[in-house]
Amino acid sequence: MARPKKTSSRSLKKAEIIYDALNLRKAGLQYRDIALSLTKKYGMEISLSFVYRGVKDSLNKLKEETQEVAEQMRHLDELRLGDAIRAIYPEVLAGNVSAIDRLVRIIERRARMYGYDAAIKTENLIEFPEPIRFILRDKEPNNE
Repeated sequence: MARPKKTSSRSLKKAEIIYDALNLRKAGLQYRDIALSLTKKYGMEISLSFVYRGVKDSLNKLKEETQEVAEQMRHLDELRLGDAIRAIYPEVLAGNVSAIDRLVRIIERRARMYGYDAAIKTENLIEFPEPIRFILRDKEPNNE
């Protein structure tokens, strides 16, 4: 049986520094100030590029994890909405107005979740001054 891989003290120190850098960035410090602060704290030179890469990589990893969780939650919500529709559908078929209203709300929620509602078109009603209206009239097709 293989022994578990030991984490080196150097790797642990690096992770600790990046953790501190991320917290300082979260607190609003600039990268240069973070590097200076960590250099003082750890008594060794912490470069600006190390701080930047460490924070950037940590934020990218967090973003990926957040997107994965969001996708899982969307999938669970989709299953829940399907269950809700199946539960009320006999009442919808029976003509229960409350059930029909609830079905419409579930369908609207699903449409918002997946963005498949068509965009609502609105007409621009802008009142142009007379000289501009004159110019626009000449540009309209079939205005003869």
